[in-house]
Order: sequence, then C-alpha cells, then structure tokens
Amino acid sequence: MTKLIIYDCDGVLFDSREAVLAYYDFISKKFDLPKINKNDIEQVNKAMMKTNVEIINML
Repeated sequence: MTKLIIYDCDGVLFDSREAVLAYYDFISKKFDLPKINKNDIEQVNKAMMKTNVEIINML
C-alpha cells in the first residue's frame, strides 16, 4: 500500500490566502451561499486544520 503526505501550501511554499478567498467566492456564488470575508477566513483555517489532523490520525 502506498502512503502519501500532501503538504498544505498556505505559508509553506507560498502565501495563497487570496487564491483561497477567490475559491470560496466562486463556491459561494455557485451554491448561493453568503460570501466569506477576510475576517472569517481565520475561522475557516482553524476548521481546516482540525480536519487535517483528523485525517492524519486515520492513516
């Protein structure tokens, strides 16, 4: 079985915050959801970090 480690690039290789916000804007429009502003992105990042830890613990 092959195992992989996938690195999150936010702040590691390059700062992709603007790209992440653009992605969320696209998804918000597509699914008619409220737009995420720059102040909310910190909460989103915390949720993503928790999810990443949960996934790693399952490996």
